Amino acid sequence: MAQYEYEWDIETVVLEDSEDGYAGDIIDHDFLDTLRLPTEANEVLVLVCDAYYVDGQWERSWAYVKDGRMGTHFKNTYGNATLKIPQKFHSQLKRETAK
Repeated sequence: MAQYEYEWDIETVVLEDSEDGYAGDIIDHDFLDTLRLPTEANEVLVLVCDAYYVDGQWERSWAYVKDGRMGTHFKNTYGNATLKIPQKFHSQLKRETAK
């Protein structure tokens, strides 16, 4: 059994190799209480899921938004599918992108 916490995050990423880092490197996070869409070319929207287990272990997974949509499952650090993304987050994203 686990307890799940979800949070939207806008990641600021490096767009091309530079002294700031390599292309794709995440250089900042903006964790959000309410969903908002990225406004800059170097921002990426992601839904983060933290799973806390009764034995004290925890796991973090991500669902990246691409072209206004997310997949069906979160993915862990290794890119493996973990939990199914609850429908309410797909609905939130759909409402926000329709504005």
